[in-house]
Amino acid sequence: MQFLKDLSQRVKNRLVTVSDKNKKILDKIHVLVFPAAILYSEILLKAIGRTGVFTNLNYPILFGVGFGLFCAFFASLFSEKVNKIIGAVLLFVIGVCFIAECMIYRNMQYYMPIGAMTSVAGDVMSGYSSTLFSTIAKSVPTILVFQIPFIAYLIVINRFVPAARQGVKWLFGVFLGGLLLSGIGDTVACEGEGEAKYTSQYKFDPAVQYFGLTAGLELDVAYGIFGNEAADDLVLVLDEELYEDEMTEEVMDEELTEESSEGKADGVNASEETESAEAKPKKIVYDKNEMDLPLDEITANTSDKTLINMNEYVKSQKASSQNEYTGLFEGKNLILICAEAFSDAVIDPELTPTLYRLTHNGFYFSEFYQPYWGGSTSTGEYSMLMGIAPLRDIRTFPETSNKNLYFTMGNQLLRLGYNATAFHNGSYTYYSRNETHYNLGYEEYIAFGNGMADLMPNWGTDQEMFEGTVGTYIDNEPFSVYYMTGSGHFPYQTSHPVTQANIEYVNNIVGDKYDDITKAYLCAQMELEYGLAYLVEQLEAKGIADDTVIAMTTDHYPYGLKKSSTYGNSQDHLGNLYGEYPKTPWEQDRNAWVLWSGCLENEYKDMACEISEPTYSLDMVPTLSNLFGLEYDSRLLIGRDVFSDADPLVLWTDNSWVTDKGKYDADTGTFYPDEGVVVSDKYVNRINTIVANKLSFSGNIHNYDYYDILFGEKD
Repeated sequence: MQFLKDLSQRVKNRLVTVSDKNKKILDKIHVLVFPAAILYSEILLKAIGRTGVFTNLNYPILFGVGFGLFCAFFASLFSEKVNKIIGAVLLFVIGVCFIAECMIYRNMQYYMPIGAMTSVAGDVMSGYSSTLFSTIAKSVPTILVFQIPFIAYLIVINRFVPAARQGVKWLFGVFLGGLLLSGIGDTVACEGEGEAKYTSQYKFDPAVQYFGLTAGLELDVAYGIFGNEAADDLVLVLDEELYEDEMTEEVMDEELTEESSEGKADGVNASEETESAEAKPKKIVYDKNEMDLPLDEITANTSDKTLINMNEYVKSQKASSQNEYTGLFEGKNLILICAEAFSDAVIDPELTPTLYRLTHNGFYFSEFYQPYWGGSTSTGEYSMLMGIAPLRDIRTFPETSNKNLYFTMGNQLLRLGYNATAFHNGSYTYYSRNETHYNLGYEEYIAFGNGMADLMPNWGTDQEMFEGTVGTYIDNEPFSVYYMTGSGHFPYQTSHPVTQANIEYVNNIVGDKYDDITKAYLCAQMELEYGLAYLVEQLEAKGIADDTVIAMTTDHYPYGLKKSSTYGNSQDHLGNLYGEYPKTPWEQDRNAWVLWSGCLENEYKDMACEISEPTYSLDMVPTLSNLFGLEYDSRLLIGRDVFSDADPLVLWTDNSWVTDKGKYDADTGTFYPDEGVVVSDKYVNRINTIVANKLSFSGNIHNYDYYDILFGEKD
């Protein structure tokens, strides 16, 4: 110990000597600390987040060093003592920001704006405090590594390097340097490959991954204060232009066949032509799912350019047609279910016979997706309930508590006099559901903290929730019910009571196909299987299964199976469940949509069918609206009625997409055509424009409370 003290004193004496000789140079070292600390943290975050340590490193250099100079400016304005305090506080706060983002990314697989963190902090502390503290405990090494600049500042810089108040010229130079680097970064970003991520397609998570956390935070603050005009722009593209001049070989063959048939008909006599015409069934002309909207009146009474563009965009869209499935479920009961972290890999005729029956004996969606919207459960719920894309991270859903949610199935059926209740086997106030769910169109919302404990006093599993709640509404037809399940939530552990209760059954069915953690996940989802089995049994016993519709999908893929200390996983288990690790958005987010009614096994058995075109969660509201024969405007929803003439399109918020022609990865800018399909760049560019429009329109529906503008006061 004495040796270290002596060494420290000698170093200090030497520095003092050097300082006396060249104090001006040493004073400037204090300025370099902050750019170096931020650049270090940016590289570390890239390494931990696996977003490419040396990929787009020019942005962290420009934005990080630029912001670091601003920090140095503020830590050079006062006396040496005050400057060192400011410097220490700045470095500590910077470290905390990077630590928080790192931990959130590990936990939720996306980066979260500071405003979103603060809005859910209380929910996390109350609902998942044990998981939070466990995550923090496991992240101590990460925390220490990110705080190395702060620790070094306290031990070395704060003791040995002066931080005296600088002269006006020096301060001006530092500030100007920060401004210049930030300006260069802004220019490079706006003119580079990532321009859309920086402007019109800005979302915090992809911006952080591409430009770095410093740039992401700067953009979030700037757009939060001044808005983002580029994101509001809408390029008017008519739906009928979607496939203009784009013909696959299959379509060309069909047209040649039709032309050939017409040519043969030229030699047929008049009487034969008449008989042939009479034999052909008349084509049914269906009405459009389109409402009489006061768009021109609204435009005439506003000077808001974005609102005017929205109105023009709606007018430019082609409304989808009603069809033979319109009104098929009119007057029936509806049970909507959002299944926590569900995956179609769970569906198996032996393991989960009820899920298999509901999936395959109703309308079977063989290519369905639930995109990971970047807000965990909250945004997944939003997408399936609203029919529009959630763009404002985890805050999107809570912000709907005072908006007009005109087209949710809850509100549409409530206007028809349905008895409406929502249930969740989780906290009553989590994600502000105690405020949002009544606004969704449910007269009562029951969760833990608001009566659920009386209905399911034991473990709180999905099975117990269904068993405890079915009796509250089954005799009150017509009913509209919404369930948010909870048993599928991570962590998945072999020691969990649900795992212990179901592991023998799971082992008997799957054998050695999956590892222990994946089996624990399956055990958790068995509670959903048992709950659905009980629900169907009760509906059939009551004789109303044919008069009830069950519609279910998930909130997001089971990311709790990924390798992460947060989830308690030392290795990847998602690839074990899927068969191989997903490398693209469509591989990761492929899932299941249950849309079943007993009538599809009986009276309308001939109507049950497979929908093989790409579909996703945003298609649920328009499809159900059509099936229930409700009045709605297809132009005001981002998804489509899957039985209509609207072209299939699945989109992600990073602007990736899937159509019946192929798949586009926005991250790489690569289009992967389906087998036998040939399309031009013009097609890809057009779909890119349509996707950008839909995302922009979707965000502005939320931001402007557009349905309230169109439909007046909430019912």
